[in-house]
Amino acid sequence: TVTFLLNGKERTLTLVGDDEADAAAGLISFSAPLAHAMRDAEVGELIDFGGKAEAIEIRDIRVDPDLFGG
Repeated sequence: TVTFLLNGKERTLTLVGDDEADAAAGLISFSAPLAHAMRDAEVGELIDFGGKAEAIEIRDIRVDPDLFGG
């Protein structure tokens, strides 16, 4: 789950498998362009997206331990 700032708005999305994606519920596929842009990013990092330099600021990254057996 990643919290980030994009276009002045803070958003939180959870990266999931292709078959679990539901943008309206805040679930995006790990293969989506936004997920690719955030790959390997760290909290506080500014990353490029949509042709704009430093378009996204990573605010928080959380891993749900339940997804990996607790």
